[in-house]
Amino acid sequence: MNQEISIKHVPRNDGQIEIVSYPIETVHGQKFIAHGPDEYGMQVRGGNQYPEGVSAASTGSFVVFEDDEIHLYGLVDGLANVYYTKNTRRLLGRITGLDLRHARIDYVSSGECIIKIKQAKFSIEPDGVMTIEAKRECTYWLDCLIDKPEWYKSYGPFKDWRDQSNYLLHYPGDNTTDDDFKCFKSPSDSRVGCTLRPGQRVLFAVGPPKLFDFERLYTGSPRLYFSLSSDPAGVDRDIAMLPELEGNRVGTVVIFHGHYNGLLKGAQPLGFDNGAPAYYMTRPTETQRLIRAAKVEGMNIALYFQGKHYAHLPATEILSYIELFLAEHDADTLYLDNAIVGPVDKNRALMRGIRKLIGDDMPLISHSTASAPGNLNGMLCLPDIWASHTIAGELADAISTIDDPYLRFKSSGFGNTQAMGHHKCGKDGLSGIDILDGSRVMAGLHGLSRMRSSDIGKDYWDDLLVDWWYRYQRGVYLSDPATFKAEPNWPPDWEA
Repeated sequence: MNQEISIKHVPRNDGQIEIVSYPIETVHGQKFIAHGPDEYGMQVRGGNQYPEGVSAASTGSFVVFEDDEIHLYGLVDGLANVYYTKNTRRLLGRITGLDLRHARIDYVSSGECIIKIKQAKFSIEPDGVMTIEAKRECTYWLDCLIDKPEWYKSYGPFKDWRDQSNYLLHYPGDNTTDDDFKCFKSPSDSRVGCTLRPGQRVLFAVGPPKLFDFERLYTGSPRLYFSLSSDPAGVDRDIAMLPELEGNRVGTVVIFHGHYNGLLKGAQPLGFDNGAPAYYMTRPTETQRLIRAAKVEGMNIALYFQGKHYAHLPATEILSYIELFLAEHDADTLYLDNAIVGPVDKNRALMRGIRKLIGDDMPLISHSTASAPGNLNGMLCLPDIWASHTIAGELADAISTIDDPYLRFKSSGFGNTQAMGHHKCGKDGLSGIDILDGSRVMAGLHGLSRMRSSDIGKDYWDDLLVDWWYRYQRGVYLSDPATFKAEPNWPPDWEA
């Protein structure tokens, strides 16, 4: 049906102009086409309002409000890395219990589609997330329709269902605490029910949110190198190593916490100090010497940042600090350690804001072993959708085999967040996988190995530097990208 669309330019709080579409009403309903740029390859595509109900779509999700049910569809097959067709899009979840008789689209842009009912307001967002905020007390049930999930994690009201093609998530939001959030026990692992009080929010997510970017992985310089110390001899060694790193497709040097003074012990004040960033470098001259040398090689600089130190601040203040921090040290991006800074809503706002700050082409690295507050059990970390690189492991349960599902569904970003995944071998005996086996598994999952200055000189260093497994995958991709096999090598088969 052809629709005439009225376009309005709406000023935002940040001074930018957002393009918003308003439809011309017809007897057959309304069609909203979202206008504006995408965000990191994702956007809200638009919505439809018709006599039987309401629908809205983002890059990776499609939501339908009809009769007494809300249907959550995935639009991306994360295993084959293709979009489903209109006839094959996959129904992943069903929400019941809400009064949908007066559902209507209130607002549409490329960054958000708002749908209102009498009881609540829904927001469909670019990353495949739909939030519900209660206007009055309401009760709903969510049923997972993924048949026999290969990965199921539950932490109170936090739910994570996944197979290799898609996921369905249920996460409480900012204004919801364990003390006042009512979640019903269900005899089935495939169902969760909750009662929301006015102002409380819950996030539903289907994914993956977009296609995996093989071009970024195999034609760029996506690999990371971690400089662990600003000791002059260590900086000399790092600088001497830069040309060889660059030749092995390392594009980013991470200035790790060993460069900072008292960072982990909290010996120095954190946040703002007389209006200036207060992460102090132990030897700023040495750190700057490394930064300048890496820039000469065309590499990006990522500064270490502990999000949890700023959990008491709103996301907008943290972003202001980050902007100053990067500018002070002539850096490009961040390595976020303990990236969780509070509830899921706040984390997503922070990561989305960092991505806007640094741009789509810049790497953004997130180490988020804990995926939900207080939880280490391997749930998908929604904010990592805005990251280019993720690092899992370290604090995971004991992983002693190369086919442990944690490697596929937490360490790997392929078919999940769509970030380039790394696995950090556990400390204190928590992982029985050696660093080379971990690298080999991650290469088969379209991920990367992690290289540190402390690895130099070890008996595995040359293999880690060259990373034959990644190099093999890259060669296969470059030989014919059109016929490259997207499906990962899982379970690992060294002969595959």
